[in-house]
Amino acid sequence: ILLLLKVLSGFLLCDICTSTLFCEKDLSNLANHRAPAYGICATFLTPSKVLDWSPVCCLCVHVVCEPRPQALGRDDWPADGAPTQEEEDLWDQSLLNCYEQLTKWPDLEQAVMVNVDDNDPPQLNRIWEDSYRQEQYLPFMLRAKLKLACAGELDLSLVTFIDAALQDEEKRVLLENSYSDELALFYILQDDNDRADYYIDNSYQQFIRDWSNLNTLLSSTQHSKLHGLQKLEEMKEYIQFMARKDNFYSSKPLDHLLRKWKQRSPHPKFDPLTVWDDIVSIRCMLLQKILTAFRTSHSPSIADSVSSMDYETLSVTELEAKLSRSMVEMYLQMAHSARLQSNYEVAVHYLKITEDVMSKVGVAC
Repeated sequence: ILLLLKVLSGFLLCDICTSTLFCEKDLSNLANHRAPAYGICATFLTPSKVLDWSPVCCLCVHVVCEPRPQALGRDDWPADGAPTQEEEDLWDQSLLNCYEQLTKWPDLEQAVMVNVDDNDPPQLNRIWEDSYRQEQYLPFMLRAKLKLACAGELDLSLVTFIDAALQDEEKRVLLENSYSDELALFYILQDDNDRADYYIDNSYQQFIRDWSNLNTLLSSTQHSKLHGLQKLEEMKEYIQFMARKDNFYSSKPLDHLLRKWKQRSPHPKFDPLTVWDDIVSIRCMLLQKILTAFRTSHSPSIADSVSSMDYETLSVTELEAKLSRSMVEMYLQMAHSARLQSNYEVAVHYLKITEDVMSKVGVAC
């Protein structure tokens, strides 16, 4: 009934990327004209009923089924059916949003880099050539590359790009004012916790300034703004944890940290999957770094220099199993949240990640 009311009112949101889908009655002529000519229906035309009868925009359907929709790479348009530049920009923006909501970070990175520079390898510095690229592609580029870095190794091209940008006053101001969260994560990935701490504090100050300017009646905007605080707080807690060497003499401080994070999990139905993915991916990366620090602190050369009374009898193998169980639990929670939000593509993706983690470490959950 609720879905029918939304359709009749002409207001419907894609369950995956939250793009607005207008009523078919209002745009039927446009849809009938565009769909055959373009090879796909442009986002915002007609609601598609797929994935358990949920409303999903046509770009999301194509993103799930194929790497890149046909129309976005098409050049042989008929004379009377060529899209305007505004339409192509809309498709491109919608496609990037779909990749983000589906947590397809390699595809998001590829889609961004194709538009920034078509050379191989692409030159990231070309993103500074005009303001449109900075506004349209810089946020997605940073997000995609940092997400991939959390799951693997940090891309050296990103390191070079950020280091060079911070040497330029204008670019440095832009990054520090708009992307302090990303800079904090970037330096944590490089194990430069002092600089990461500086950018976390900078993000807090920016949040206070932005919050003071928000209209108190815009509750959705306030909620969206608050979502970014949790990852900042947990990165701050990680830095404080790593700064105390006695945290590695026993498993109790780590157990306390894990309990705090568990009690602070996002809501499975009301918090968007982008928030879930931020929290889960950053937590798992931080836990891997904590595990590495435990291994180093319990190596024979380090342990011999510390009094045996200071150390709790602790097996690094047992600790690894504990952290792996914690990561598996987080992945399963996110898969459950994705299922509740009808984003089955993400649910399956995280179930596969869970299976991979369990098979690698032999964890029984």
